[in-house]
Amino acid sequence: MVTHRSAIDNALPRGAFDLAVADGDTFFEVEQPSLQSWDFTREDAKSNNQPVLSVLGTNSERVFKQIHELILSWIRRTETLILPNSTHRYLH
Repeated sequence: MVTHRSAIDNALPRGAFDLAVADGDTFFEVEQPSLQSWDFTREDAKSNNQPVLSVLGTNSERVFKQIHELILSWIRRTETLILPNSTHRYLH
């Protein structure tokens, strides 16, 4: 039987799960509040000169396809990678 933990451990580098748990407080107490106060506007996107890779699964839900289209319209140096038979969900 595949458990959520064994699936995570098989997908991540060794020790990544334990590191994420150890750093969880920092994320929720420091990083997440900062992320929620950050505005990223169309003007910010236009000033970005870094290349962006937008990855989308062929079976992704509509909202992810809409986000992908928004990224393409906002950021000029965007490359697309479409993963066949994939989605944003872990299915077992």
